[in-house]
Amino acid sequence: MSCQRLILISAVMLIAACLFGACVGMPLQPDGSPAPADETSSQGFVREDLGAALALLDAYMEESGAGGTCIALIQGVDVDISGNARTWLIGARSGNETRWYIYSDGTWKMMNWHAPVPAPTISLNETALPSEVYAEHHAEISGIMEEMETDRSDLRLTAEGYRITIRNATDIADLQYDARI
Repeated sequence: MSCQRLILISAVMLIAACLFGACVGMPLQPDGSPAPADETSSQGFVREDLGAALALLDAYMEESGAGGTCIALIQGVDVDISGNARTWLIGARSGNETRWYIYSDGTWKMMNWHAPVPAPTISLNETALPSEVYAEHHAEISGIMEEMETDRSDLRLTAEGYRITIRNATDIADLQYDARI
């Protein structure tokens, strides 16, 4: 079989797979198994717990040779009332290098960054997880979400604490909480 014919057959198979949904991708849990239907949003993505994502980050960092990394910033994008995010972004330093680790759809990716991240690092052993902060402040956060008619927020965690931002088309509410356990 010629190389051109093999390429043509592969292209036809790829197009057919995309047309029939195989390229859409199934949301996965951190262990690689399919996500249960109740954890998948109507848009087809999974919101993940930071604790589960961090467990996978350790293995990812070991594979990529990024040992000795200090986490300076964690951001959660599209966070629900349980503290689970569609995407987790982690700003980290390793020596003089700055990196962003991006977790979405069950996968970590790394991007070198040529700008600083906040100086103090986050001690994860002494920091409450977002799920714990959202649970502790559930009444306040859910009340604001209900009032603003939204079901999502964004969060930023630094050594100073949590900043949770809830927004809709016209309003923004910023909440700040201590991150220490």
